[in-house]
Amino acid sequence: MIKTDTTAHETPLKKRGPGRPRKAQKQTPEERAAYQRAYHQRPEVIERRKAYQARYRAKRKAQETPDERAERLEYDRLWRQEKRA
Repeated sequence: MIKTDTTAHETPLKKRGPGRPRKAQKQTPEERAAYQRAYHQRPEVIERRKAYQARYRAKRKAQETPDERAERLEYDRLWRQEKRA
C-alpha cells in the first residue's frame, strides 16, 4: 500500500472475532481461596518452602562480597538495637 493512496480507509477494518468461548470455571473464587489456604498449611508444602528458602539464603550468602556482608551485619545490628528499644 502506498501512503498517498486515498482509497486506503474507505473500507472499514475487519475486527477480530471473540474466538472460542471461555470454559466454565469449576471452582468459585471462595472455594479456590479455601483450597489454597489448606494447601499452604500442609506439612510437606511447609517443608518444601523452608528447604527452598534455606537454599536461596545460602546461595545469596555465598554470592555476597565482604563489603556487602559487613553492611548487612551492621544493618542487622542497628535493626536489633532499635527493636529492643
